[in-house]
Amino acid sequence: MLAGWRRAAKKLLARKPAQQAIRPRLTPEEAAEIAATRQRMAMRKKRRTIHSDLIGYEFDLLLAWGRLPALVNGDIPKYECLCACGNDCEADAHSLLRGRKKDCGCRKAERDRLRAWRRKQRLAKLGRKRNFWRRFSGMRAA
Repeated sequence: MLAGWRRAAKKLLARKPAQQAIRPRLTPEEAAEIAATRQRMAMRKKRRTIHSDLIGYEFDLLLAWGRLPALVNGDIPKYECLCACGNDCEADAHSLLRGRKKDCGCRKAERDRLRAWRRKQRLAKLGRKRNFWRRFSGMRAA
């Protein structure tokens, strides 16, 4: 898994070399190595909360590797995350811990495709191709 993070980190750093001066002192490669260690230790430690330091932890496809100064609702910290696809995004600690934010949005097309396929299968079971109202949605009064 570490090789995938290295590839994603190279892609990110090649795209944004000028912003490295304002990045945290932790590089994505170091954060990925820390993530593996922290996750092994997480089984022994107490439960993580929104106020605990999440830098270096993996959340599905996201790796939290920098804390942003902005707060959500004045209390919940935001983190800069690196996705396994190479894109970076921002996520608040609550969304990461509760599993609401799992990727940067790169899997949205796949989720939409699966949703459409399931809908088509469900309608096929009922003997319809699509909703009745959609047949007339393209027609307009002249």
